[in-house]
This record gives sequence, C-alpha cells and structure tokens, in this order.
Amino acid sequence: MPILYLIPHISSLAPITTILPLAFVLALTAIKDATDDIARHRSDRHVNNREIKTVVGKELATRKWKDINVGDIVQLTNNDFLTVYIVLISTSELNGLCFIETAEFDGETNLKVRQALEETCEIGEDIDKLSSFDAQFEHEAPNNNLGLFDRNLIWNNKTSPLKNDNLLLHDMRLRNTRWEFGIVCYAGSGTKLMKNTAIMCTIMTICCDFWESFFGFDFRIYLPWEACVSTDQRIDSLQNSLLVFISYIIIFNTVVPISLSVSIEFIRLLQSQWIDWNIKMYHEPNNVPAQARTISLNEELGQVGHIFSDKTGILTQNIITFNKCSLRRKLYGYVTDQAGNEIQYPEKIPPTDYESAQTVNSKDDYLSKDEPDFHQTSMNVAQATDPLLLSLNNES
Repeated sequence: MPILYLIPHISSLAPITTILPLAFVLALTAIKDATDDIARHRSDRHVNNREIKTVVGKELATRKWKDINVGDIVQLTNNDFLTVYIVLISTSELNGLCFIETAEFDGETNLKVRQALEETCEIGEDIDKLSSFDAQFEHEAPNNNLGLFDRNLIWNNKTSPLKNDNLLLHDMRLRNTRWEFGIVCYAGSGTKLMKNTAIMCTIMTICCDFWESFFGFDFRIYLPWEACVSTDQRIDSLQNSLLVFISYIIIFNTVVPISLSVSIEFIRLLQSQWIDWNIKMYHEPNNVPAQARTISLNEELGQVGHIFSDKTGILTQNIITFNKCSLRRKLYGYVTDQAGNEIQYPEKIPPTDYESAQTVNSKDDYLSKDEPDFHQTSMNVAQATDPLLLSLNNES
C-alpha cells in the first residue's frame, strides 16, 4: 500500500504521511517479536546448559544436555528434569522402580511409577558393568505419533520387549528416587514433542486463497475491462478504470487503520498481564502466581468449549483437614453448621483430669459416678489440655 501512495496520479496524500506510521508500526512489531525470541532463546539456553552425569569409559563425567546423543548412558538423581527419552537400565529402589512427576507433560501432579527391565536392573550403579553394557535397541524411527512405541532390547542373545513403563519421556521429573541409569533413545529434534511442533499456515493466507478461487472471477465482471468498453475508447477507458479502482483502494485503506495491529498487540499484552496479576490464581503456600507464557493465551483459552476431567486432583484439591474427634465422651474440634460456618459456644466445659480421678471397680460404679454431660465444645486440638489428647497430638 505505501508503494501506491508514491504514485501521484492515484494518490491525493503525501507519501510521508503513510510511510512514517507504517515504519513506526513495523518497528514496534519487530521489537515485540525480538523480545519474545530473546526470552525463548534464554529459556532454551537455560535448559540446554543444565549439567548431567554420563558414563564415559569407566567413570562418570559431567556434560551438558545439549551434548547428549542417542546411545549415551546417563545418570539422573532426585528432582532432575528430562529433556530426552530414556530407557531405564537400573535404579536405586527395589526391583528397579522409580517415581516420576509428569506435571509438565500432562498436568498431573501425582507421582507415577516406572520400572527398569528385569534383565538390566541387577546392574545397579556398577560403572564397570554400565561401561561394558553392549545391548542393542530396536525401535521405530523418530515420528510424531505419541501412541506408537515399538521397541525391543537385544542383550546376551536374548530379545526382550520394552513397555511404556520402561521409558522416561521428555518433560518428566524424577522424584523420590536417589539415582537411576538409563540409555538415551531419542534426543533433540528426534523426540516426539519436537516432531509435533510444525509451522502452521496463517488464516490470512487461507482466506486469500479462498477469495481468489471462488470470488475472484465473479468480481472481475464489475470492472470495466477491455471487453466491457467500446473499441474507440479502449486504451483510455482501461487506463482510467485502473486508476479509479486503485484510487478507491487507497481511499478505503483507512477502513482498516495501520494502528490496528499495534492496538491488538497492546490488548493482548494487557490481557496477559491481567492473568499474571489475578490474585485468585495465586498459590500462597508455594508463592507461585499464574504465568502467561504467551500474550495470545487469552485468545487460545477463548476457543475452549469443553473441559473433561477424569478424576479429582486435576480441577480440585486433595486436602485432608482435621474437623473434630471424640475422646472420653467429649468432642474436640470446630463445630460447624450446614453452611460450613463455625458455631461459637458461650460456655466452655473445662477438661476433666482423668489421671487424678478415682478408679471404678465395675460397670455399675462407673455409670453411677457423676459424669459431665455430653457437649460439643469449639476447641482446637492443638490447644487441648487432656493428657490423652496431648499424647496423641505429640505422636502425630
């Protein structure tokens, strides 16, 4: 469009009035894209430069994740984060078990169990056996099918099939396990996560192709082309029609202002900040606020129509809190009504000192003794003075 403004026959405005705003808009867009790219590169560099121990020769050497290749034997310790696909060889737990967290992978925070092969779990952490581990893995070539894992282990002239429980995937974290050894089967761009990352066509390109294919021919009949004008005025009519058509394009250019893209980007940025500042999504115990990793997150969330949850723990919290208990015909805890509000009692019954009380010889004597009425007291278990309750509280 700025090129059309440079033609004096069809433009009534000075070219500078369009070039400067357009340059300003393009500069802001370039700065925004550069900022996003820099933040993305920093995150990738932080992940790639993490250190990991690998078996090199007959010793453990420290290397970076970016230098890990397929076939390397790596050692993971507790809370280590995975950036490759690993087949388990041995772990520190009994029967080759290990626990992983898949919060970054599928959003679930509960721990899952993985197990090494029975043929290899006896290797343990013996570096000599790990350095001489000459097994062969047969698996499919890198692909984007998350449900396809066809693998076999060939070791000591014996073929053993590998299951999903023997594999640690990208974005998993090792939990409650001191160490584990595994061999890398997919790394870098060969992981299924990277294979599912592709460049998508823009909506504008699809719309333009749709317009040109279906409506382009019908639109041409309304223009005074050569076949629609008389023969004696063929050249002038064609030239004038083109000039008028292009002039109207310039006139109606203001219908979609140049600043629209900047306004949309500013709105996206503001909406992403509102997500970060939302106090209702702030988790105070862990001091973790909400974080919008992309400014277009609000638009993507607006396309969600249904949310399916298979169990609790994803959309709800699994929290066990003390409500009340009964000890020696006495209730301890907070008494609440049906709405969940605490009921305050004006009179508090003092606790009975059962250690100094007289013993009874029979059931009749016990029933004949004066016992306090069965009341509900709004008492915190941590503030109780009953010796039995205090002993239970200390043991817990």
